[in-house]
Amino acid sequence: MDNNRNTYTRRVITMFASGDFTASTNDAVERWLVDDEGRDVKDAALEELWEEASLSHGGEDVNDAWGVFCRKNGIPYNNTLNNTLANDPRKVRLRMLRIWQGVAAVFIIGFFVAVGLILGNDDEVSSEMVQSYAPVAATTSIMLPDGTEVQLNSRSLLLYPAKFEGGTRSVFLVGEACFKVKPDKEHPFIVNSGDLQITALGTEFNVNAYPENEEITATLLEGKVMIESDHMTSKSILKPEQQLAYNRLNHECTLRHPDMEDVTAWQRGELVFSKMTVPDILKVLERRYDYEFVYAPGAFRNDRYTFRFRNEASLHEVMEVVRDVAGNIAFSINGAVCRVKNS
Repeated sequence: MDNNRNTYTRRVITMFASGDFTASTNDAVERWLVDDEGRDVKDAALEELWEEASLSHGGEDVNDAWGVFCRKNGIPYNNTLNNTLANDPRKVRLRMLRIWQGVAAVFIIGFFVAVGLILGNDDEVSSEMVQSYAPVAATTSIMLPDGTEVQLNSRSLLLYPAKFEGGTRSVFLVGEACFKVKPDKEHPFIVNSGDLQITALGTEFNVNAYPENEEITATLLEGKVMIESDHMTSKSILKPEQQLAYNRLNHECTLRHPDMEDVTAWQRGELVFSKMTVPDILKVLERRYDYEFVYAPGAFRNDRYTFRFRNEASLHEVMEVVRDVAGNIAFSINGAVCRVKNS
């Protein structure tokens, strides 16, 4: 097998599984993963990932987590069959790869990363994990087992134990959510996003950690939180109405004082864009409206714009305003497809 090709394939799968990808490449990677071309290389790359997870966290724990994951998300899973397959890890891995096509990518990302974040601490492992997902153009409200209230923004995933056990209350987030934490000084509440870990006792805060964004932001509404970054080597304490922005590319943290109404606008159904480029605006619209967006991110200038829209605004209304203000884009909406280009 060509070592260079295998290394490249493994890098792509690892990058995708860890959430380090852009929305525009999502569909292409999924199609590539289920295509028969280069099947042996893809199987070998996935095999390495699975073995690393098994070595780090115990093969039985990883297989059990995968079984719960399958049942929760409607993936075919037979206990007897999978117990047999567990004796042949390669068959298990091949089975996993074959079902990529039928599963939303965000769930796969959540599973691979959460294995490291949640199963990594034996004291925090629950017998069952729960996945809550807010689809495109929708938000979801959740009550966690400890009484903490969570509101998930569109295309966001929250993974948490059916029962909190051990010394902390740990959850895993892909996307954006607002947490109203149930006070419990003896059991700190921890949100893991892959790049940041936010620890709170009793507080309300917003986390924006969409994998396609360069920045992750944590904004404190009330109370007190500690934020750890760079593999827990850097710590920051936030005060109310402060925001910490972590740049995934250069690993730098920036402290800001944003408009709290802008931060929480999504919870009221409003659309707020603050000093954002056209491609970044389109990324938000892809989550807000159930349309397929077709555009080339590199075709637009890096000019930044600020907009605010009421919660009833249609996609056509929003795009008209963006077009009129930017002055250098054109768009068309046909059925469920919105095409945007530089004019």
